[in-house]
Amino acid sequence: MLQSFDLFFVSSNYHKYQEAKKILRSFGINLKFFKYELEEI
Repeated sequence: MLQSFDLFFVSSNYHKYQEAKKILRSFGINLKFFKYELEEI
């Protein structure tokens, strides 16, 4: 039985999210975007 999973991609980079969403869709994983700004060190 095929299952579907929802994950949140937490990042400030929307383009990385789009790439990951495209790849994970083929595995039945539904990716949602959560924008979060964080200072990189």
